[in-house]
Amino acid sequence: MASDQSPARLQHVETVLQHLLTNCPIYGYTLSTLELVSVTRGATTTRLRLTERHVNSKGGLHGAVSATIVDLTTGLAIASWDGRETTGASVNMHLSYLSTARVGDLLRIETTAERIGGSLATRLSRWGTTPKQKGSQRRIGTDTIMTSSDEPRFHVAADDLVRFIDRVLQANGAPPEHGVLVARCLVAADLRGVESHGANRLPSYVRRIRSGVLDPAATPVLEAVTPAAVLVDGANGFGFVAAHAAMDAAISAARIYGIGLACVRRSNHYGMAAWIVRQALDEGMMSLVFTNSSPAMAPFGGRSSLLGVSPMACGAPGRDGDDFILDMAPSVAARGKIHTALRRGEPIPSDWALDADGNPTEDPAAALDGGVMQPVGGPKGSALAVMMDVFSGVLSGSAFAGNVTGPYDPSRPADVGHFLVAIRPDLFMPLKEFRDRMRYLHESVVGAERAPGVDRIYFPGEIEQLTQRERERSGIPLAKTEVEALNREGAEVSVEPLRPL
Repeated sequence: MASDQSPARLQHVETVLQHLLTNCPIYGYTLSTLELVSVTRGATTTRLRLTERHVNSKGGLHGAVSATIVDLTTGLAIASWDGRETTGASVNMHLSYLSTARVGDLLRIETTAERIGGSLATRLSRWGTTPKQKGSQRRIGTDTIMTSSDEPRFHVAADDLVRFIDRVLQANGAPPEHGVLVARCLVAADLRGVESHGANRLPSYVRRIRSGVLDPAATPVLEAVTPAAVLVDGANGFGFVAAHAAMDAAISAARIYGIGLACVRRSNHYGMAAWIVRQALDEGMMSLVFTNSSPAMAPFGGRSSLLGVSPMACGAPGRDGDDFILDMAPSVAARGKIHTALRRGEPIPSDWALDADGNPTEDPAAALDGGVMQPVGGPKGSALAVMMDVFSGVLSGSAFAGNVTGPYDPSRPADVGHFLVAIRPDLFMPLKEFRDRMRYLHESVVGAERAPGVDRIYFPGEIEQLTQRERERSGIPLAKTEVEALNREGAEVSVEPLRPL
């Protein structure tokens, strides 16, 4: 394909078109007379003379036919981009009708493929008609469509994934106790269904290690400020290691004084906050877990990124394992979920993020390329993000107000701050009474009268616990691209590749 309008490109797209018409009955029946007019890289023009099979009972172009036209022609634009044979499956489609077309009209469809990747593409079509025996052309519609390849999922045993991550980290300079801690925390996220903070984070951590902006061997330094409060210097090491040491110190203080707290400075991303809550629960403690993070969200009413979408988490021990675990971001969704969607070639809901122009987007690439996250509850989510920066950034002495470096940026240390609290649940009443009251709360929540169409009400953290039980049995699902990315990191340091179950 030497030039933009090369005969080879035209022939390739024509071959793809004929293959689709031959092998897909709905295309063959509906669009057998579709003609390919022109092809350039990432753009095609086609035309179709409308017949009775294309219109509805009122004589206008049928909506189902419109969708079929869009699905096929935009696939041709994908094929024209780089000579690929397959064009993926449509996962999101939006059509706007400006007028209609009727039998005898010649439909002209101009399609452009945008943001082409290995598994995700966004495409735009404009279509108009030249009515039979009339000289003018009218525009009848536009559409945008996002497609994804049907990428398979591989299931990996949790223990195998822990060993793999541990070995990769140790090969990159992490002491054994650090490597296994980070590995267990990442896999804990995957087990709970929080893939945005799971094993797929490994490549970004390794890049930061190799760039010299994260010290995998750093040991946190603890300074007792009061008998119940400690300041932790993360020494620019793993956030997991610093947070674990800080919560351990807070738990020790809480055993004596009923409450213990820790502030952490000069830390890094610590993954899923729920693992720190779990650390406290395993010691019978309630907890509050705050952190700040790199700018990803504008203050309410603003346009540019300033605030982090930092997770806030807390927990309380229940009775018979019915623990309360809350782990949520102040944004509609965690930013890591957008990175996950981008890797997997999946669209995102339109209320998650705005693009660089301030418009809602379903394209994860647009959300990450100068876009901003949407706060949950408008000004309330924005205020919660500010709160996280106050307690985790301002109070700890770490970076704040948009100056934290993100985990995907290998240019400089992150200087993340954390704020952790451990509380003894028998501080104000006997432990049995506390657990009984928690049990009553649990039963009241899950047993509440359900709204129409709701089959079950879940207690916070319950869905993740159920997911964990299932994945402990069946394995952790990873996309092919994620397994390949992990194995590339392993190959760099001669670690045996992951093997699916």
